[in-house]
Amino acid sequence: MIPPKLWKAAFSVKGAIALLLKGVLNKIQSTTNLRVHRAIKDSDVVVCATTEWQNYVEKLAGKKHHSKILYRPENCINRTYPINYSKFNSKTIDLVFVGWIDSRKALVLILDALKRMKDTSKVSLHILGDGDLIEKYKAYTSINGLDSVVNWHGRVPREEVFEIMNNSHLMVLPSLMDANTTVIWEAMAMGIPTLALDHFGFHDTIKNGETGFLIKPNNYRQVVNDIASVLIKLQQSNGMSLLRSMAENVLENRKKYLWEEREKFFESVYTEAINNHKNRGK
Repeated sequence: MIPPKLWKAAFSVKGAIALLLKGVLNKIQSTTNLRVHRAIKDSDVVVCATTEWQNYVEKLAGKKHHSKILYRPENCINRTYPINYSKFNSKTIDLVFVGWIDSRKALVLILDALKRMKDTSKVSLHILGDGDLIEKYKAYTSINGLDSVVNWHGRVPREEVFEIMNNSHLMVLPSLMDANTTVIWEAMAMGIPTLALDHFGFHDTIKNGETGFLIKPNNYRQVVNDIASVLIKLQQSNGMSLLRSMAENVLENRKKYLWEEREKFFESVYTEAINNHKNRGK
């Protein structure tokens, strides 16, 4: 569930209601739906996309459940790239957002953080994608004097997405409700650290202060202030050095999310499931 004090970040009353209903219905379904309970009961291994869901399913299953309940993100990295070290010679911190621009993505949190900063001369935000709220966001950007900071690229060919991302220093993904978006794996593949809210899948895949920045999702003002503080910190003299160090940490951390590792994991899962099934049959 999304923290109630963050509903403003949906940037749309309709979107906020939709997210609220989705969260409530998911909770009700997972708790009361007999098919969910039967699936867990009859399983030999359960794999959850986040540790939050892993803990929740463990509670649903109970201590006497016969199978293992494991965690693994729903996606992984199938191709890697070297770090573009030339970008660290820049005097501007390039942020990049990639995705569908709707209530779930909460892009307003980044815009309000930029608005909160006294000096944005050394920050540039690149937004790649389209969506239901794009025109409303563009108007909001202009009204708040951020036109010189925000670059709207719209939908662009994949090659151009790669080029812009590869020249960026920090991915920003302030999603209100996501397990792990595909773009976080693409960022990892290029050695790009990520800023996100400390919940759902981001809590598991980003190491705060090492491979990115995790912002506690307590309330709207606090989130905006914390994001602004990170950006202000990165504008300081050692900011680019910190981003370079983080990029190198991402390269090391991404090893456990490579496709080869995922193959080994699922081989072990199938072995575990077969053994559990055999033991249950005795």
